Amino acid sequence: MKLLTRSLVAALALTFGYGSGLLAGDCGCAAPACNSCDLGCNDCGCFDDCCTDCCDPGVGWGLFGEAELLFLRYHRADGVRIGGGGPGAGVENGEFDFEPSMRYTLGLIAPNGIGARVRYFEYDHFEQIEDAGDGLGVDTYTIDGELFETFELNRNWAMEISGGVRYTGFLENMVDVGAGDSREISFYGAGLVTGLEVRRSVGFGLLYARTRMAVVQDDKHITNVDGGAAGEGASNAGAIASIQDVELVDTTNGMLELAIGGEVNYELSNGSVLFARSGLEWQNWWNFSNSFEANGVGVVDTVLPGGGVAAEGIFDGPSDVGFGGFTFSAGISY
Repeated sequence: MKLLTRSLVAALALTFGYGSGLLAGDCGCAAPACNSCDLGCNDCGCFDDCCTDCCDPGVGWGLFGEAELLFLRYHRADGVRIGGGGPGAGVENGEFDFEPSMRYTLGLIAPNGIGARVRYFEYDHFEQIEDAGDGLGVDTYTIDGELFETFELNRNWAMEISGGVRYTGFLENMVDVGAGDSREISFYGAGLVTGLEVRRSVGFGLLYARTRMAVVQDDKHITNVDGGAAGEGASNAGAIASIQDVELVDTTNGMLELAIGGEVNYELSNGSVLFARSGLEWQNWWNFSNSFEANGVGVVDTVLPGGGVAAEGIFDGPSDVGFGGFTFSAGISY
């Protein structure tokens, strides 16, 4: 039991970003590593190595790394589809599976619980909609650089606060080969990210709940080429009916991440800790995409020779996107 308790405390310390030296202010058996009584370490009645772990302030710098495998479905506030669904248009809706993506974290921890880390997330998938070659593709990534601080609230609860910068790249493609339609929305911008995570020790390990919020800003580019294929309302079937090509200058986008789950840890003989996590995660990204015009009827921005009028809707106001699914991760702290 005492070994399990020590492993839990070491996991709380090392995976949270602080060493046992953070507990040296109490330096008594009330600390979780020596919780058999409330006396000083010399009178604790626990093993000598336990008291050393509890009271020794000489814990140095540490490193940690984590690799996460996420299975996420892509969502859009305007629906997962490749067109406006106007008069003559077929069923243009689709649904992503839980697609795999990766997130990597590497960090450095100071003895006082303050640390720094970098994090990289990428999601790149294409969902077929209607005929072969038709569909919606999403290629996006985020790069974070953060400072964080972790601290113990009591012997069961710990908390981490973080803040830093985020760079985001987002590209959404909609392709309808038969209709000659091609739609693209792209955004590449930077901003700030903040985070809060709480953990509670339980019998098997830890439970965690986390939120991250970011605001990123820069230009957004929108391209919508309507091929004007027969049956879609264009008077010049087979030729390009309209082109929407817009640069939105200095747009602002928000990002929210919510996650809950559990974590287990195993302390190695050299003092490092292996940890594994599993949980659920939802993300909502504001204003990254754009919705189709109401009723699927587009207003032609540019009419090429032939003077066609397209029934497929062009892009109108901003639309949110998001991800939802489950995650698995493993890492090491030393």
